[in-house]
Amino acid sequence: MRLILTFSLLFVLTITFAQLPTTNVFVVDFTQVDENNYNVENPIFVTSDNSNGYNNQPHFIGKRLYISSARGSEVTDVYAYDFEKEIVIQVTNTAKSEFSPTLMPDGAHFSSVCIEADGSTQRLWKYPVNMIGFPELVMDKVYNVAYHTWVSSSKVGLFIVGEPNSLQLVDLNTRENKKLATNIGRSLHAMGNYLYYLQKSKNSSWSIKRYDTLNLDASTIAIALQGQEDFIVLPDGTLIMGADSKLYKFKPTKDLDWIEIVDLKPIGVNKISRLAFDSGKLAIVSE
Repeated sequence: MRLILTFSLLFVLTITFAQLPTTNVFVVDFTQVDENNYNVENPIFVTSDNSNGYNNQPHFIGKRLYISSARGSEVTDVYAYDFEKEIVIQVTNTAKSEFSPTLMPDGAHFSSVCIEADGSTQRLWKYPVNMIGFPELVMDKVYNVAYHTWVSSSKVGLFIVGEPNSLQLVDLNTRENKKLATNIGRSLHAMGNYLYYLQKSKNSSWSIKRYDTLNLDASTIAIALQGQEDFIVLPDGTLIMGADSKLYKFKPTKDLDWIEIVDLKPIGVNKISRLAFDSGKLAIVSE
């Protein structure tokens, strides 16, 4: 493992929020060396210009990293860090609060969970990636959406807030809504015909499950790190989770336990929550 500290901190804003936590986003180059070792290099403090604010839910879209960020108010908008220009760009500016920007399968739009202007309605909207045009509702009659992931162009997995919270798979063509699980974590990921999610339980042993959307069954592929619910799935099926300032990996059917990869405390990461990966870059949210 190699950790190279090459970034410089930009100016810091002193913004505080009553409800939104202070969170920051970092990006590192993340490449596999062998079965158990990864190079972690070239850290970027993406949100150094809003380091005392709320910055969360990273998602790579093209050569940019999209995040949800609150700057100067409790309304969150979508911002993007442009890796080529090394600047942060404001993508949305609405009366709604946008969370979890996610590239849609058509490649021309990203979807976002929005708390609408009335402060209570929470639905899924879509926006053009080229920033030309207007937002549109994805599903006008599906409410209480908290998190989501696209399984295909017509199917989306949703975390629906309720008693209890549930994982639902919605078909946009047929309008069929299938409940897959209850009492789940916030991490949802799709790869091929699989939908990955975290199953919580009354004890501290939570599990990462994989639902097969073709065979319509779920299987447990790992026991999660204790007390942690955020994870990602690499293209080869390896799971990555964080705990405090450290990253861990687990490859189902091969590893017997989670293996520590790196401690990110030297670059300012204290408590890892959400993660995102694409094309050799890893985004980390630090609480």
